[in-house]
Amino acid sequence: MKKFFVDKSLIGTEIITIVGDQHEHLAKVLRTKVGEEVVCLCGDDNLYFCKVVEIGKKETTVQILRKTLCQSNPKANITIFQGLAKGEKLDLITQKATELGASALVSFESNFTIAKMPRPKTERLTKITQEACKQCGRSKPLEILDTIKLKDIEKHLLGFDLVLFFYEHAPETNTLGGLNAEILKAQNICVIVGAEGGFSEDEANMLVNLGAKQVCLGKRILRTETATIASIAYLNFLKNN
Repeated sequence: MKKFFVDKSLIGTEIITIVGDQHEHLAKVLRTKVGEEVVCLCGDDNLYFCKVVEIGKKETTVQILRKTLCQSNPKANITIFQGLAKGEKLDLITQKATELGASALVSFESNFTIAKMPRPKTERLTKITQEACKQCGRSKPLEILDTIKLKDIEKHLLGFDLVLFFYEHAPETNTLGGLNAEILKAQNICVIVGAEGGFSEDEANMLVNLGAKQVCLGKRILRTETATIASIAYLNFLKNN
């Protein structure tokens, strides 16, 4: 069934108004007809099953038929701190993190970050996560937070039960599997992944001193997008998330 994101303020007790890009997509791209059933999403826990009652030039009006709790939203909170990556890699990470069940994404600039300013456009990444939600069935998109500098990360780590730091120089005995018990207990997990340039020794020591657990992902050096996608997949498989 066709899905559309709407502003929560446009949801009434019986009707929803679809405007902007979503209206254009509904009317001109998908050529939806009056009487068709669609699903509306607004970033809360619900799926709004609706029937199209009117398609105008600037907005579409749909009638709410029923509201159900979305079963595809993450049950645990996994926040990714992702080193700024080159090109369209951050787009890919955003899309796959949404599909795999991460809750939030924070990009950061570090000493060896290759991709510098301008910083990622939040609006672009928000559209990517919304489209990924439509595909995978989530009603809550990945939260896209402002880019930070790694040296300022301490205040952003408050409230996490477990902080994982993937580092190519971590001891090979420091595996994700060795942390299974802690991962299963944790409700709020932070995952820190460097960009193409990796981390300086000082940055690695800083993260360990802040309580982050160094994790080795194996003898092969993974691309930044591969490390992020693989780690989220493992965590969510383990937690049945």
